[in-house]
Amino acid sequence: MQYFTIAILFLNILITFSHNDWKLEKEEAGIKIYTRIKENSRFKELKLETTFESSLSALVALLTDKDSLKNWVYRCNDSYCIKKINEKEVVHYQATDAPWPLENRDIVVHTIVSQDRVTKVVTITAKSVQGTIPEERNKIRLYDYLAVWKLYPLGNGKVKGKYFLHLDPGGSIPAWMVNLGVSVGPVKSIVCMKNALVQYQKISLSFISE
Repeated sequence: MQYFTIAILFLNILITFSHNDWKLEKEEAGIKIYTRIKENSRFKELKLETTFESSLSALVALLTDKDSLKNWVYRCNDSYCIKKINEKEVVHYQATDAPWPLENRDIVVHTIVSQDRVTKVVTITAKSVQGTIPEERNKIRLYDYLAVWKLYPLGNGKVKGKYFLHLDPGGSIPAWMVNLGVSVGPVKSIVCMKNALVQYQKISLSFISE
């Protein structure tokens, strides 16, 4: 797997998500929901903003605990680490139980964690990769998936989180249907994520500066 090439590609991701043409759709459960049309894609990009009562280490520990994603990610029925490259980089598998009559989906994701030494802002980038494990006959494998978490320390035990997502779900789902419900799963996941954070608060990661 060309990890170096992927890492270089990630440097351009923030440029992709830096434009200011986001449309605020609504605010729900303390989460601001934005969307925009992505160039050369039938599917909308999503941006969510919320505030966590948490340390940076706890958030990073939760988001990189790939074996536990099925405990809080919406409709995730299987998740496990395929390869831990180092403490900041991992490849994992994730499967989603899609509602009937849609076929279930799965994905292999390469995740990289980085932190700005000056601002202490943490960036977690997750991108789909190919050729790691064989596809399953009863699932549609996602190959166009990109998610980015930006975590901004606010002090006083609070962190502002910005989540960016763009994916092509594959199969024959109409684009209008995907765009209509693009925020449903991520919003429900963040609500569950906030509850799950409690058990990570005592974790201190050596590579994260608070």
